[in-house]
Amino acid sequence: MAEDKKESLWYRLWDHRSLKEKRRLRSLVPWILYGIAVFYGIIYLSILNTVNREKTGTTVLAVKKMQEDQFEDLSALNSVYLQLERGDGSG
Repeated sequence: MAEDKKESLWYRLWDHRSLKEKRRLRSLVPWILYGIAVFYGIIYLSILNTVNREKTGTTVLAVKKMQEDQFEDLSALNSVYLQLERGDGSG
């Protein structure tokens, strides 16, 4: 049975190592996960950039339209305010 344990994959990869070496290897796990996350993020942003490359200028047009709508709303409010101030309003 002892020989079976020594021939197992788990023993060959992990169990035969000293406690100090196990701690050292365990401390690498967060760094490896962090590296994978950064690599994934770079690839993800690269794909997003490639997919959205043809969609240029839509944000600027949307903001311009929104500003025009707000200007129209403010103009309407300003005219109502001026009418009320002059006493022309029906209120």
